[in-house]
Amino acid sequence: LGLGYPIHAWNAPRLVADWLPRLPVSEGQPTFLFVTAGSSVGGALDWARARLSARGYQVIHEAPYYLGAYYLESDTRRQSPAQAARRAAWVRNEVEEAVTAIAERRERHIYATDAARLVLSGAAWRLYLRGCRQARRLFRADARCTGCGACVAACPTGNITLLSDAPPTVRFGRAC
Repeated sequence: LGLGYPIHAWNAPRLVADWLPRLPVSEGQPTFLFVTAGSSVGGALDWARARLSARGYQVIHEAPYYLGAYYLESDTRRQSPAQAARRAAWVRNEVEEAVTAIAERRERHIYATDAARLVLSGAAWRLYLRGCRQARRLFRADARCTGCGACVAACPTGNITLLSDAPPTVRFGRAC
């Protein structure tokens, strides 16, 4: 089993947090984890490893892939095509090494070693999840919405509901 996700507030996105408890119980199924991050992964791998282990999965490999924090780091936004290509080549090389390690069942674990960072990442993630719950009340379609329902049909998680036709009101369920 392989599980990968982007870091949201130093942890898993809400979709992963909701899905993981529904995963069937296993008896030692080998599993690997990977995350993509702009900078720090916080306790994301620790969190996922603990949840998977509690359900009987054997996490054999973990890997973070740092892609740059586009929205935070102006250097990432201003990088040249050559710099972006070098970053992509580095990530590709890291992925190839991980694939080899996983195929050979070489264990690799990434632990959050800084207790303060682990505590802060846990607090940030709880606030993020709370914000996701609150956000469903805050998101509304703007004047450009025609009420056609295309967003409802296209949403892969079924989070969008068209509430009325005049003027169209769109409610977002579980955000994030």
